Amino acid sequence: MNGKIFYPAFVFVVLTGLEACIEPVDLNLPVQDKTLAVVCHFSPLDTFELVLSRGHSVLDSGAAGVSYVPDAQVSIFSEGVLLDVLTYQPALAGSEVPPHYKSSYFIPEEGKSYSLRVVVDDEEPVTAQSRVPPAVGVRQGSFAYDLDILEEDEFSLRANYELSFVIDDPPDTANFYHLIFYQEICNFLIDQNGDTIIQKVYSKPLRAEAQNAFLPLTPYIEGRGYLFKDDFFAGSFQEFSFSGTFLFSKSFQTLGHFVVELRSVPEEYYLYHTSLARYSRSLSDPLAPPVLVTGNVENAQGVFTGFSSRFYAL
Repeated sequence: MNGKIFYPAFVFVVLTGLEACIEPVDLNLPVQDKTLAVVCHFSPLDTFELVLSRGHSVLDSGAAGVSYVPDAQVSIFSEGVLLDVLTYQPALAGSEVPPHYKSSYFIPEEGKSYSLRVVVDDEEPVTAQSRVPPAVGVRQGSFAYDLDILEEDEFSLRANYELSFVIDDPPDTANFYHLIFYQEICNFLIDQNGDTIIQKVYSKPLRAEAQNAFLPLTPYIEGRGYLFKDDFFAGSFQEFSFSGTFLFSKSFQTLGHFVVELRSVPEEYYLYHTSLARYSRSLSDPLAPPVLVTGNVENAQGVFTGFSSRFYAL
């Protein structure tokens, strides 16, 4: 089956700004004293958004003892030229999105590098830099996708899927990737006239098992995709195969698109998120060695990193 490039509405929620950090997970990273923490993932999908907090964990959003910093000057530069000063956006009532800083108009571009400067009172300026790598796509016509739906019980259906595709790695540069899988779920009801009414469409992040056991893929937190670098197929191509299963309601849900997202990411994104994944796994292993979470922000914790994406609906 051929995949088509797809930009569903839910992807923009998942990937832009605050949600672009792949739904922050509270890992309770240990810190001796309260410190500034920066989280900013940016891409050509939306304007810059940045969370600036002070607490005991860079991903400790919403936890007791964490405060958000409302009075900083947050500036974005490219090649030394000031592009924008982000404005503070308080949290909206009932929203899960934390207070954050947001650009009113500037959208990052593929292939460009950007610098961050944050000034808070008399503290040392917080700085970082990153880039938006050119997006790498899945080889056209290489998708093979099979979905088998079985009855689980009187309330649920089980969907089993198998998926494979080929990635052509660009030569002459080190490339880093993040693969993520989603299933669109459509909630519906049947009205009094017998018509089907779609009430809500949302994305369900999927766990996927890699079938290429020999490939050096790093599973992300809670099984949400895989991170990898191109060492094992640099400048060449590689077929990837995955399988998985999930449940959905028999009585009020139907399936929309299965979506594959291939992110092209810089090294700082790869190092930050692979170290987070290792740290997450170490929490359940008392014998695991200490894991250092690798950020790229000077004078603060956290990450400032770009990425670019291609989406495929199957």
